[in-house]
Amino acid sequence: MRLPLRVLPSRKMQAVAIVFALAGLGVVGFFAWMESHGGPWQTDQTPGVVVFVWLMILAMALMALGALAVAILRMLPDSPHYHLLLTAQSITVRTLLKSSQFPWSSLDPFTIVKLSDSDSSVTWIVAAAAGDARPARNDKERHRQAAFRLKSGTYGGDKQAKVLADWLNAVRLAMTAGSPSRTEVEVPAALQGQVLAVAPVSGVIER
Repeated sequence: MRLPLRVLPSRKMQAVAIVFALAGLGVVGFFAWMESHGGPWQTDQTPGVVVFVWLMILAMALMALGALAVAILRMLPDSPHYHLLLTAQSITVRTLLKSSQFPWSSLDPFTIVKLSDSDSSVTWIVAAAAGDARPARNDKERHRQAAFRLKSGTYGGDKQAKVLADWLNAVRLAMTAGSPSRTEVEVPAALQGQVLAVAPVSGVIER
């Protein structure tokens, strides 16, 4: 395929997110129904408790609706939000509220890091700024020092993250070491359903 290319979020991962968001809305609806019928807090239905409970229900509803909206936006192939844009000069990470552009020459190779806590582990694709010689003793430091950070769960699972990182490294190497006019790149089979060719547009200002 020929650059520029758009890398879309994993539809499978977004479908899972939609299911969880809908389940969350169902739970919120159940709590709202219980509270409207007296609630489980029968012994303490003072105005302060009632207001607090409804505020909690509202907050949970907004969180579930927000997660649902984001997942739907990520599934839209023509949405201007939530994708990677690869050109011969740079890689751009677009989200709903932010667009970050990184020239290929400004980045060191992409690597995989995992940040874990007691309950979960999050996989990131990161790249340090070119020439950054600061030592990183562990994944947490590599993530903190990185100029480029991408939460890989949006674009697939851990295996997909490795494929994506390797491919980005191949594109970066081709664009920094090859001819500037060379824009043909090979897309891995595992990513072909997520990569779209886009028409190059001149004079676009990216934030």
